[in-house]
Amino acid sequence: MHFIQNLCCVSEQTVLILERDDFSFCELFSLMQDLRNKLKDRLNDKFFGVGTQSVLRSDIFTEQMRQSIESDFCIGLQKALSYLEQSFNFSSDAITSVLQTFALKSVPNFRSLSAACSALGLDSNIDIDIMYNEFSSAKVALEHIVQSQASAGEKWQTFFKACGPEVPKNMFKLVA
Repeated sequence: MHFIQNLCCVSEQTVLILERDDFSFCELFSLMQDLRNKLKDRLNDKFFGVGTQSVLRSDIFTEQMRQSIESDFCIGLQKALSYLEQSFNFSSDAITSVLQTFALKSVPNFRSLSAACSALGLDSNIDIDIMYNEFSSAKVALEHIVQSQASAGEKWQTFFKACGPEVPKNMFKLVA
């Protein structure tokens, strides 16, 4: 039960973030990567939670029983990982991966914005040449905004408000 509780806590943390009002799709890829990494780390380190470790160290189990139980826990973690990897596309060309640039965890580069434009099918609606100039002019403002602890939506709002009447129209179309 301690093992299940520990595994449920890891999953619940992810679900609580997913359910936040300020959570956005562009944050999904990194959140799911984080969940996968937590599961992988637990499997590699054979960490099943402090409560589980405490019970396993007790004198009620023989060494053979401990190894068998740990093996079952590893199988459980492997199945959780397998399910996650089958249910979520972790490839770098997945739409969730491409759009994570909009989360503004770091200053995006133009290549990632251009890739997002293509992934969203906006190539015909956005002038990429003009967007490059807009991005080039906006990089300094973006550097200050990414350091904020605000949500992705709030960061973009701050950025576009800071632009004043000179809103970078192509970047605005892409982000919108």
